[in-house]
Amino acid sequence: MIFLVVNIIAIIVNTLILIAGFKVVLSFVYADQIVLEFFNKHIVSINNYLNLHLPALTIEQLPYLLTATAMIIFIGIGISGPVDTILRYFYGFGRPLPDERETFDCNFKIVCEAAGKDYKKFKLYMTDDPMENACALGKNSIALTRRLIKNCTDEEIQAVLAHEVGHLHYGDTFQLRIFLAATFCGQLMMFLFALIFRAFFALGKIPIPLVNIFFLFCGGYFWILYWLCQIIFLTPMAIGSLLGMRHNEYRADRYAAKLGFSDGLNSFLYEQLENFETPKGLAAFWQTHPTPRQRINKIEAFENNKLSILDKFYGLLLSEGWQKAKSN
Repeated sequence: MIFLVVNIIAIIVNTLILIAGFKVVLSFVYADQIVLEFFNKHIVSINNYLNLHLPALTIEQLPYLLTATAMIIFIGIGISGPVDTILRYFYGFGRPLPDERETFDCNFKIVCEAAGKDYKKFKLYMTDDPMENACALGKNSIALTRRLIKNCTDEEIQAVLAHEVGHLHYGDTFQLRIFLAATFCGQLMMFLFALIFRAFFALGKIPIPLVNIFFLFCGGYFWILYWLCQIIFLTPMAIGSLLGMRHNEYRADRYAAKLGFSDGLNSFLYEQLENFETPKGLAAFWQTHPTPRQRINKIEAFENNKLSILDKFYGLLLSEGWQKAKSN
């Protein structure tokens, strides 16, 4: 629920950035009339094909059309199947080797049975990252590191797998891709602003009176626009996304605990504490994941039905429940 709200905010924020950017850039480079004629020409073609009578676009409507088109294209691509393949390649996902496959399959079948999931609907991969870790990706992909398979007990492996299944169960990976696709649109416009003001500042070094002042003025205009977008829009959105990601980690831990894997998860997190270096200052603020100690404390609170009022509110809001089921 939290990340759903973050996604909606991200789409709105980046939509506003795109609209503002298209308005400024089109009018500044005097390309609005050319783009307008291009779109109207194709809208007429669509009208003739569908036998509809859509009104011709105006210059005022053009930035909104361009923004909607960009958002639809980028979000559509972001949630498409081929992107899963690209991301798996990017993150180094590979098919498990025979010795890895046996351990992976055995433990994952136990998790799927506890979760009531169909084992055959998941795609299982391995990575060679030099740490005990796991990753959920897309709609149904889960990867473990070889070091996790090698160094952790079956109980710990099952707990980590249950945590990743929790991410897929709640759609965390799908929502994250929507967020990244929407953010990418806004970042492209921000990159364009940065490119423009740097180009104007460079031209402002030309030793011609008035001409260099004009270029410096234009560069300053885009520099101010760039930083206003950063401060007013992007920074609050980034903070919201961090809170959403941390919440998703706690929720996936609760999912694993509800399935009966809390002991294995606690054991795994305790081992992570040995080599964990607590971030300091701003690095601690910008973490996407809670620390192992914070996660252990949350699991313990969940096990003892002592979650905070805020956590209980989240649980009820998500219809996931917040109380640990009592054993018979």
